Amino acid sequence: MYRKIGVALDDGLTSIHAFQAALKLAQTTDGQLLVVHVMSAAKVLRMGFGVGDNVKLQAEVEQLGRSKVHEALKNIDTGNIPVAIKIIPSFGDDVVKLLLNAVREEECDVLAMGTKGATGLRNLLMGSVAEGVLRRSPVPVLLVHE
Repeated sequence: MYRKIGVALDDGLTSIHAFQAALKLAQTTDGQLLVVHVMSAAKVLRMGFGVGDNVKLQAEVEQLGRSKVHEALKNIDTGNIPVAIKIIPSFGDDVVKLLLNAVREEECDVLAMGTKGATGLRNLLMGSVAEGVLRRSPVPVLLVHE
């Protein structure tokens, strides 16, 4: 049923919990995991790469994103579950759209992600990524709260 499980991984602890929940699901369905991390190109630009050097910028975004994912997951034993990583560079793009495009392109059956359950003015004005994914996702979404 859920053979290809996408996991949206950001810098928060809730996304680690979502990864762990997705791992359990993959173990019961003999599935595989695809970790999707949206990496802000602005962070790499602040490291000194010029806007005109697109090839180098793309490579740095990929490298920095992969190292962040590996660091976040280094203490989790995935056993024999295959884990692939997809780094998506963002240049101020809609994160929800980027995540859902990856889900479609990679043909994920379900997407797991963490949510803080934020409320208040910021969430009212901006909306949360989790809420946007939940509303627009073409596949079931597993939301994991802290």
